[in-house]
Amino acid sequence: MVAGSPGGPHPVTSTAVRAVRGLTPEYIFGIGISLGMILGFVLGAVAAWRFGDEAWDGVHGLLERISGHDEGVNFELLLQ
Repeated sequence: MVAGSPGGPHPVTSTAVRAVRGLTPEYIFGIGISLGMILGFVLGAVAAWRFGDEAWDGVHGLLERISGHDEGVNFELLLQ
């Protein structure tokens, strides 16, 4: 039997129910981090498999062109 005032809050609160079930905020946070890591790994693997080397070659060439580290002659500058 739970002793309490008749007009007060109910002794069984959502916090008590979550604590009994083991769903503390730390536990929920851990589940969220774990699911996020797994989902990120899976999506990254799918993207790498889907787009492959062609996409990486395009991004790498673009970065080299922007940074000016490409080894080729810039013919656009020769036309000026």
